[in-house]
Amino acid sequence: MNHTPPNAPINPKDGLVIARMAIAQAHEHGARAALAGGLAMMVYGSDRMTADVDIMTDDPDLKLGKPGKALSFGGRSYTERGIVLDIIRRDDAQKDVYDAALGDVRRLVPWKGEERIEVLSAEWLALIKLLAGRGKDMLDLQYLIKSKSVNRKRLLNHCKGIYGRHAYTVTDDLEQEFTIADSNIKE
Repeated sequence: MNHTPPNAPINPKDGLVIARMAIAQAHEHGARAALAGGLAMMVYGSDRMTADVDIMTDDPDLKLGKPGKALSFGGRSYTERGIVLDIIRRDDAQKDVYDAALGDVRRLVPWKGEERIEVLSAEWLALIKLLAGRGKDMLDLQYLIKSKSVNRKRLLNHCKGIYGRHAYTVTDDLEQEFTIADSNIKE
């Protein structure tokens, strides 16, 4: 396994090794964990590169590698085998979204010849990308919508389940993203 310079794209297969180690450790603790972020996008077929591995979990004891900085929204970065691993445990206003997302995990085969790995469902990954709102997240959201990985009705229902009567604040944004995606799809 190669050591990756800071902010350089990681080798996805090396990233999967680290992700599997973290997920297995969470399961040993009786907790939930799943791949999220750029590496999850790659599992869904995106060609976007990533500089780290993001694992969402509800395991308060999950640690892997050398501890790094605390994440502002909950969790901590670690370095394992030269790869940055962000262990995300939300403790902010989005905690309910992340907890619900951990309840809807898929076991997918990332690439031919690879073993299955727990990944957030495309719908929850899309919602998390929308909420993050950074440029790369919005591009990821568009990819998920255009690739047909996301079941739009299911995604909107997730929003209604989380936000109740205030869901329109999120569903309106999603409907706009659907329109953008549909106008950019070439047939």
